[in-house]
Amino acid sequence: MAYRIAGIDVHKRMLAVVVAEGEGEYQFERRRYGSNPAHLRLLSEWLIEQQVEEVVMESTAQYWKPVWEGLERYWKPSCQKREGAGPMSGALHLAQAQSNRGPQGGKKDFPDAERLVKRLVAQELILSFVPDAEQRLWRTVMRRKYQLTRDRVQLQNRLESLLEETHIKLSSLVSDLLGASARRMLKALADGETNPTALAALADKKLRATQAQLCDALAACTELNPVYRRLLKMVLEELQFLEQQIVKLEQEMASLLSQHQGAVQRLAEVPGLGVDSAQQIIAEVGANLFSTTPRGGAYGIGAVFKITLKGSLTVLYSFTDGNDGYLPNSGLTLGTDGNFYGSSDKIIFKVTPGGVLTIMHTFTGGEEPNASPIQGTDGNFYGTTQFGGEYSDGTVYKLTPSGQLTTLHSFDGNDGLTPYAPLVQGTDGNLYGTATFGGPGGSGVVFKITTAGKFTLLYAFDGTHGSLLYAPLIQGNDRNFYGTALEGGSGGCSPPGCGTVFKITPNGRITVLYSFGSAKEGIYPYAGLVQGNDGNFYGSTSQSGSFENCSVGCGTIFRITPKGNYSVLYTFDNTTGASPQVTLFQHTNGILYGDTFQGGTGKMCVSGNCGVFYGLNVGLGPFVTLVSTTGKVGKTIEILGQGFKGTTGISFNGTPATFKVVSSTYLTVKVPGGATTGFVTVTTPKRKLKSNKKFRVN
Repeated sequence: MAYRIAGIDVHKRMLAVVVAEGEGEYQFERRRYGSNPAHLRLLSEWLIEQQVEEVVMESTAQYWKPVWEGLERYWKPSCQKREGAGPMSGALHLAQAQSNRGPQGGKKDFPDAERLVKRLVAQELILSFVPDAEQRLWRTVMRRKYQLTRDRVQLQNRLESLLEETHIKLSSLVSDLLGASARRMLKALADGETNPTALAALADKKLRATQAQLCDALAACTELNPVYRRLLKMVLEELQFLEQQIVKLEQEMASLLSQHQGAVQRLAEVPGLGVDSAQQIIAEVGANLFSTTPRGGAYGIGAVFKITLKGSLTVLYSFTDGNDGYLPNSGLTLGTDGNFYGSSDKIIFKVTPGGVLTIMHTFTGGEEPNASPIQGTDGNFYGTTQFGGEYSDGTVYKLTPSGQLTTLHSFDGNDGLTPYAPLVQGTDGNLYGTATFGGPGGSGVVFKITTAGKFTLLYAFDGTHGSLLYAPLIQGNDRNFYGTALEGGSGGCSPPGCGTVFKITPNGRITVLYSFGSAKEGIYPYAGLVQGNDGNFYGSTSQSGSFENCSVGCGTIFRITPKGNYSVLYTFDNTTGASPQVTLFQHTNGILYGDTFQGGTGKMCVSGNCGVFYGLNVGLGPFVTLVSTTGKVGKTIEILGQGFKGTTGISFNGTPATFKVVSSTYLTVKVPGGATTGFVTVTTPKRKLKSNKKFRVN
C-alpha cells in the first residue's frame, strides 16, 4: 500500500478525519469521530487499519491536546511496530492555524482536514514543537506558576493603589511593599493599629527611611475608615495564599526535575539565569541534549541534533550549503530566551528546540566563525571568527539579539591570528580569549577585550610557554585564568614540544604549570580544563598513554594542582575511547563526564570507531554549586546539589546564614551579615557539602 497520511480538523466535541495517499491524485476517505477517550480509541484503530503513516492536525485552542495524547497512546506505538514501517511511521504533526487558512468564508470541516494533508505534503505548513508527555506536564506546572506570579504582581499594584487612596504613603519610602518591614506595618494597620509611631517602630533598622519620615507617611492611619482596613486585610490574605501556591508549585517542579538536576545546574550557571529560569527553559525546551555535528544530516554536511538522556537521537535541522552554510563545528550556546545559538562556516544562527533555524548574521568578508557565541551579562552575544576583519586574521564581534553585528576588534597577526576557541566572561565583566596563532613569536596569544571593544594583548606565547591555543580559558577560584597549549613547552616531542598547562593572571603574568613530554603521561592536550570541587584542575591529552590499540596512543585523563603537581588518572585503550578533545564537565555528584573523538564499539565511521561518552569517578565526592558567586550582604543566593532535605545549617566562610530548603536538590540562602569571601558549606543529615567555588562578598 502507498504511503498514507491522515488530516484531522479538531473541534471541541467532534473530529473531521480524512485519509489519503501522499502521492498522485488525492482520493480522500472521510470519517467523523467524537473527542472522548472511547472515540479516540476507535479513531486509532481505524488509522491502523488504513495503515496511516503520519497524522497532521490543527492547533485549535486547547482541543487538540486530548486528541494528540490519545493518538500518542493508542495509534503511534502500533504504527511504529507495524511490519514495513518507515522512518516517519507514527509521526504526529501540529500545524499552526494561520498556515492552514482557506479561502475567505466559514470554516468547513472536511475541506480543512484535506487541506492539512495537501499542505503537509507540499511543506507549506508551519509546524509547532510538541514535547513528550513528561515534558508537557512540566510545562503545565511551570506555566501555572508563571500565571500566579503575574497575579501576584497585579495584586501588588492593587495594594499600592489602595494605599494611595487611603493617603498611606508607605510606597514612597520603601522599595518593596511586600518586604518584611512593609508587611509588618501593613498587617498591624489592617488589624486596627492607629498610632503612626507604633507602626513605624515595626520597620527594620536597616531601612533607610527615618522614624520621623515613616510616621509622616503613616499619619493617615489615625482616621482610617474600618472598611479600608478590611480591604487591606483581604489583599494581604490573598497575597499570602498566592505565595503559598507558588511555593507548592516550586516544590512540585523541583520534584519533577529531580532526575535532571545536572541540566538544571548547568543552565542556572549561565549569566542572567537562575534556578527558576533554568527550570522554565527545561519545561519549554526539555532536558534533552542539543548540539551540532560537522558531518551527517540529510546532505552530509552537518546537522543540529537532539539526544535524550536515554540515547534516542533526532536530527532537528540539516544544513544545505545554501544560505545556511555547512560544517557547523561550533556546538550550541543556550540563550536566556530558551533558543540555541551557534555558527556554521559563514553564519551565526538561532535554532529553536523544535528545529526552526533563523540566520542572525551572514559574514561576507571571508570570516569563518568556529566557536559558538557566548551570551554576556548584558544580553548580547560575543564571539570570534577565524578569518576576516581588516587584516583577514580574524575578529572579535558583538551581536545583539536582534541580529545587529559590530566588529569589536580585527586581529593583525601581531596581536593574534585565527581565534579558534569560545570566549569566557570574567568576574570583572571583561571578555578573555585565545588566538591559536600569531603574536610576535607566532605561537598564539591570550587577550582581554571589554564589551565596548577595548583590546589588550595579555601574553604572546613563545614556544617555551606553549604554542597553538585551541582550547578555551577557565577562570579559577583565585580569579586567575588557566588553559592548555597543544604544543610547545620544555618537554619532549622536540620540536615543537608536546604541550603545556599554564596559568595567567588578569594582568598577563604567565606561569607554566606543566610541560608534557612523557608518552606514558600523555601528550598534546587539545581540550581545556575544568576545576573540580577539590580545587584541582582536570583535563585530557589527545595522544599517547597506551600504544597497544592506538598508533599514536589513545590519550589520557589527568589531574593537575594549582601548583603544577601532575598525575595521570586514566589511560584510554580504544575500546573505552580514543583521542579526547572536549573539555570535561563535573556533575554535583562529583563524577567527571566527557567524550572522545574516536574509539568505542561503533562501526559506522570511516576513520575508525565513532567515539564514546564516558564518566570517570575519581573519588571527589558530592558538592554544591552556587548559581551566583558574588553578592552583597542580604542578597538571596540559590544553591544546587543533592540530599538537601533535613539540612541543619549553611555558612559563608564560617558565618551562619538563614536558609530555605525548596527541594532535595535546591535551596536558597541569604548572605549573612559579617560574611567574608570564601567557600559555602551546607550541613545535611548525611554529610557536609562544600561549594566548588568561592563566594565573594561585595
